Amino acid sequence: MKTQQLNKKIKQFKKVNSDYQEISKRELLNRIIYFLEPDFICDNVIKDIYEQLYYYFMEDSVRFNGKLKKGLLIMGNFGSGKTLAIEVFQIFTFLIYKSRCISFIFNDDIITSFQEKGIQGILNFNVDYEIIIDEFGDNIGKQFNYGNSVNSIDYLLSKRYDMFRYNKIKTHIITNLNFDELQSNISPKLLDRFNEMFNQIIFTHESFRK
Repeated sequence: MKTQQLNKKIKQFKKVNSDYQEISKRELLNRIIYFLEPDFICDNVIKDIYEQLYYYFMEDSVRFNGKLKKGLLIMGNFGSGKTLAIEVFQIFTFLIYKSRCISFIFNDDIITSFQEKGIQGILNFNVDYEIIIDEFGDNIGKQFNYGNSVNSIDYLLSKRYDMFRYNKIKTHIITNLNFDELQSNISPKLLDRFNEMFNQIIFTHESFRK
């Protein structure tokens, strides 16, 4: 969710869950899930993914199967629950840590911003806090601004790599692409950096959408 929508959802959640500060973190997580998706389907695969995300955002280095300093690369099929999971933890981390707000950015927003404003349009997204790039891979490739040709997503992620390396600021990605498709859509240099920047979380389900 973008910030404005996130603030609205948090306000709505607090209104119907006035005791949210008194319940356990596990119960808080469950309430957020069913607040966002009343028909949520949880099998063992989804349960395991949510467990790992819970350990990650609770900064439990013992039980998380990865490195807490890295961001998340969330991969899976269309409609498999990737974005919902991150939206759940967007609200969860905001309520737990108060000041931790993870900003959603859509792939096409970055491309459009470059086409309208050039390089500065990309740099506007290179903020000094955590971001989530959703729908990563849509319309990826080189775009044009007054004759200048740039792969805007590749350019932004190169800048985010510097943020990660020198300032320990994370980036998260949600994508429908598999690893082979990623290889053919981003530069080899950036792909190599993915191992350093991201923990992989893979949703294996087919679409839940009816």
